[in-house]
Amino acid sequence: MNSFEASHRMQWIGRINTAPSFLDSVFMFSLYKRKQVYCHFPEITPREALGDYDESEFSTCMQRAVRLWSCSCAMGESALCYRGAKPLEEAVRLMTEEHPGFSNECYNEVIYMGMFEMR
Repeated sequence: MNSFEASHRMQWIGRINTAPSFLDSVFMFSLYKRKQVYCHFPEITPREALGDYDESEFSTCMQRAVRLWSCSCAMGESALCYRGAKPLEEAVRLMTEEHPGFSNECYNEVIYMGMFEMR
């Protein structure tokens, strides 16, 4: 791993660690793993990113993050004004009602990734 990759990796670990809640931290970890597929980021383990954590709580939060990610295509369709898609404001309202407890940053990342996936 070169110095740029190492620096980028440390920035992500910091971003994951400083999320406002454990749920958001797990979401940010899942975001890193998603981006790793597209961008070939270096590996980060859950222990490196989250420190000591309860495995059960991690599993529950990861399941919630995966369910939130399931909205990304629909959010991308709404954000890009695809024919038949819900208006973005309505889609965001439904996403946040169906997946409560995440920060706005997490919801915004789902919308952004949806736009990326639906482009």
